[in-house]
Formats: sequence, C-alpha cells, structure tokens
Amino acid sequence: MTLGTALAFAQGVVFLVFTASLVPKVRNWRRFVSTVRAFTSASDAQARVVAASASAGEGIAAALVPWNAATAAVAFAIGCALLVCYTVTIGAARRRGSTVGCNCFGQSQYPVSWFDVTRNAILLSICALGLAASLTSPTEAALSVRGLCLLVAAIVVMLAVQLRDVAVTIIRPIGSEEPA
Repeated sequence: MTLGTALAFAQGVVFLVFTASLVPKVRNWRRFVSTVRAFTSASDAQARVVAASASAGEGIAAALVPWNAATAAVAFAIGCALLVCYTVTIGAARRRGSTVGCNCFGQSQYPVSWFDVTRNAILLSICALGLAASLTSPTEAALSVRGLCLLVAAIVVMLAVQLRDVAVTIIRPIGSEEPA
C-alpha cells in the first residue's frame, strides 16, 4: 500500500464514519444531549456544550478530510482527538457498569460495551494512519484507486458501526438465538 492509497482509504473512513455519526445526532438532538448527560453526569447546559462541541468537531472533520493532504491532516487531528475522548468516555462508563446505550450512530438498544471501545480503537488507528500519511506529502492515488479505497472504506465503516452484531453473529452457535 502506498502512502497515497493509505491516505485515500483513511479519508474515506473518516468522512463516512463522522457523517454516519453526525446525522443521527442532529436529527435527534435531544436524545444526543440526554446521552451525553448520562455518560458524563453533566448538567443540561454542560451536556449541550459538550454535544455541540462534539458535533461541530465531527462536522468539521467530515468537511475537511476529502479535499487535500493539508486539510485532511487537520481533519485527522480533530478525528483523533474526538476518538480519544469518545473511547475514554465509553471505557469509563463501561468500567462503572453503565447501562446507557452508546447512541454513537443513532439510538442503540444495547448498553455501552467493549465492542464500542474496540470499534473506536480501530477507527482511531485508521485516523492516525491518515494523519501520518497526510503529513508525509504523499503522491495522490489515481482516481480508480481512490474509488476502490472509498468502497473498501464504506465496507469497513459499515462493519465498524455494526461491530457488536457482526461479532455476535460470528460467535453464535448455529441454530442458537443467544451468543456463545
């Protein structure tokens, strides 16, 4: 994999993941603020500030990442910062035994879990790869390679967003309704 290919793949992942995360938050703002409040034990006013900051960061990262290596570097840095904050917050909630759903990509019926932490760690790794690639002035990948990278990025994001369901489906014994 060339640096240009790595950059194109990471750009696709960051654009898609932050867009997929931001849209449901904006569509149901009250639920998102309520989730932030439950995760952080913040006041309503503090939760609104945190929610607005997180949403702005996701929007800025998604908007800046596709253009060029310089704007992508800023987007990747924002993405890394957001993913570190999200991962630490989810990990802390998990250690406390929280039953709040992550709601990272819309309403979740499941309480926060190590699947959410793992998903964020994977996304953080891809974001860091993109940051490193964008800072090395890579040769831009050919348009056909960029298209393939976007397709692979879409598959990775779909799997990451549904990581819990994918993992449970794989580990569930055939014919069983419950995970192993």
